[in-house]
Amino acid sequence: PVITVLAARYTPNAVTVPSGQPVKLTFKGQGNTGCTSVVRIPKLQVLKTLTPNGTDVVTATFPKPGKYT
Repeated sequence: PVITVLAARYTPNAVTVPSGQPVKLTFKGQGNTGCTSVVRIPKLQVLKTLTPNGTDVVTATFPKPGKYT
């Protein structure tokens, strides 16, 4: 999935992905970002600082169904 990164939100703000398989999440920055400039998924130990006005890919495996925030 492609996620657009804006100053105060991600669009879409939720995505559905299969569990148990590696997934590539593509983040495309647009304009100045504040708190959205870092992607954190604590349950998966993901922490990625995004490139301003750039494209970044985060690969993660979600081990079981559920919400990861």
